Amino acid sequence: MKQKYKFCFILSILALSLSVYADESKLSYKKSIEKWNKANFREYSARIRFSAFSPLSGIWDIDVKNGNIYNCRLNGKAADMHKKFAEMLTIENIYKTYCEGFISGENGPFIIKATYGKDGFINSLTKTRNPQYKNKVKTDSVYKIEVLDITSGER
Repeated sequence: MKQKYKFCFILSILALSLSVYADESKLSYKKSIEKWNKANFREYSARIRFSAFSPLSGIWDIDVKNGNIYNCRLNGKAADMHKKFAEMLTIENIYKTYCEGFISGENGPFIIKATYGKDGFINSLTKTRNPQYKNKVKTDSVYKIEVLDITSGER
């Protein structure tokens, strides 16, 4: 429980620091993360499409409680051995990844973009290589995450 509050506190601080930068995408992010924190999902199930050049691409069904995955499936099959990987697919980590993109800015190795659903939450995140970044970057580090569905559990 302390982890979730610590995580929300850190995200809130990061979101507030974004207020210095007033472009539209950062303001959308700030509104969205505030809405997510206000919703206070303690437990939820999510269906996520992960697309990348990876054997872990596909439809993920994850069950999350207090920010931790307790059950995950890939393409309908149990995927507990990939639980550590699946942690990047939690809604909390999707917000965190998008925020890290703001921090690294245009000089970072990746360009991170998000879209928002009608509910105001992030519904997709795309991480692509920044062509202006000249240092070495793993080429398999690009991906797209799409939130297909979120079902709230206990609040």
